[in-house]
Amino acid sequence: MTMTLRQPYGVVALIIPWNVPCHFLAIKSAPALITGNTVVLKSSEKAPLAVARIAELIVEAGFPLGVFDIISGHGVPSGQILSRHMDVRALGFTGSSRTSKMIQEKAARTNPNKVILELGGKLPALLFKDANLEKAAAQTQFSIQINSGQVCMANSRDSVQKSIALQFIETLKTKFSGARAGNPLDKDTNYSPQAEEVQHRNVLNYIEEGKKSGTLVLGGSGKLESMNGFFVEPTMFLDTPDPNGIKSLNSNRKASVPRIYREH
Repeated sequence: MTMTLRQPYGVVALIIPWNVPCHFLAIKSAPALITGNTVVLKSSEKAPLAVARIAELIVEAGFPLGVFDIISGHGVPSGQILSRHMDVRALGFTGSSRTSKMIQEKAARTNPNKVILELGGKLPALLFKDANLEKAAAQTQFSIQINSGQVCMANSRDSVQKSIALQFIETLKTKFSGARAGNPLDKDTNYSPQAEEVQHRNVLNYIEEGKKSGTLVLGGSGKLESMNGFFVEPTMFLDTPDPNGIKSLNSNRKASVPRIYREH
């Protein structure tokens, strides 16, 4: 006789990123709670306030104490403690590959529980000669400008058929000319700053690296002095080398614009 039993893990720890905190809180905590687990969720130290407000609503909604707890703080010590705590039976993390390795290591050394990782990356788009280039450029512009490219699903590169590549590049450059950086709370702003000084510096370093191997065709400078904030204008590189041996229109991973592969 074979039996399959479904039962909750117990305590589930969840560590979410800063860029869309309410979204990640919902999609990670709801399944855990629905299936009978208790949740301890750590918000990012870069964006704690929205999650803290939800914590107040959880109390108002009448959740029993200890069923859904929310904490904030830096990865060390808050995230580190959750990774190695012996009462945590499963851990879900959304963020960088570098941090995920540390979480896995901590969990493996002390409490080899179930670790579920959702890591960073950027999505390519494929464009062929029958594509609507105006629409494709508009969608690429939107994907990169929302959160200034600081989204794991940002369209940071495009693979474009050679016969339409130059037309698409010019269309995309025109779209990005409408980027309006400023206060994110201003309705006329459609291009926000980087999350912090460290990220701003990393992005500028990526751009400098890009200049060594590609041709800069748009942007390429920070806006800290002129904008009084951690802004990086939409930046585009043409014909940079790709690890797979394909020439590409390139951008750094966390800042400005997509990279475009062109068919040869």
